[in-house]
Amino acid sequence: MNEEQEKQYEIIKDHLKIIRHGEIIAYLSPNWALKQNLNIEDLDKIVLLHNKLYDLFDEIELCEEKHLFSIYAKKVQEIEFELQDAWKFERDATKHIWWYQIPHCECNTIDNQELWGIDQIIVNKNCPIHGNLCNDSTAI
Repeated sequence: MNEEQEKQYEIIKDHLKIIRHGEIIAYLSPNWALKQNLNIEDLDKIVLLHNKLYDLFDEIELCEEKHLFSIYAKKVQEIEFELQDAWKFERDATKHIWWYQIPHCECNTIDNQELWGIDQIIVNKNCPIHGNLCNDSTAI
């Protein structure tokens, strides 16, 4: 880091923590925060969106009404786009990482991680969250 980046890091460092139930569960990337020239308000919004996502995951985890799962999947996608906006990245669904981490999702995590940035996903046709998205080219 150069001197200017070090000064900026000192300003933002306390806004990089994602805290749930009083514990730090993750940190935002300081390198990306500096590269994207994010300010405290930007970072606080990103932290808020992550907590919104985790709250939604908690809600999905407890949900027994499978007809709501597709609605939840859309909400997760909306939050992923909001996160891209807050990070000042281009909106790009091929770079979403949370959709296959939704509770009850049975889609292959490793295969979909490897497809990051590519306009293709692998959906388990029996997945209670994403099975309705299946066609012959994406189903396993």
